[in-house]
Amino acid sequence: MNEAAIAEIVGAMKRQHPNAYVVYEFERTLALVPQDSGVWKIADLVPAVIILVPGDTLFTISIVDKDGTTAMRSCPLERDKILVGMKWGESTKGDAGQIWQQTHWTFRYVNQDEDKLDEWQRVTGRVRLAPGPEQLDRNELYARSLLSRVGRQVAIVEGDALRRVSE
Repeated sequence: MNEAAIAEIVGAMKRQHPNAYVVYEFERTLALVPQDSGVWKIADLVPAVIILVPGDTLFTISIVDKDGTTAMRSCPLERDKILVGMKWGESTKGDAGQIWQQTHWTFRYVNQDEDKLDEWQRVTGRVRLAPGPEQLDRNELYARSLLSRVGRQVAIVEGDALRRVSE
């Protein structure tokens, strides 16, 4: 992962989880993530970032205690077993006259209960409807990137088609 992406994630983490102690260890761990795709979201409930990389693997990098201890785990997406749910939420008007609409996404595995979803499986995004063409926030980009991988042999990442190679 490059320095600009690391700086963007660290800034977003500090904004969303201001009480989390973000240390250099967190940045060093981010640098270990292979093939940065630019598709990530900051977890809502805990100080963590979830990164979706080409090859359909999720990396979760978490700050696990008040001293800033950092942990990383990865898991492959089982694309053929994911069920997607999406619901449009309320629309809001910004100070500059922008109109935004919330989205609520779930990505659960077959036979998985809704109340047992991990942070990566529940996403609240926003879409700017006006003025101009639609604009997606980071969480919406993450959700749509996950959607592009579910049950398909091709994922779209920033306009590029990535084919999954059968093993």
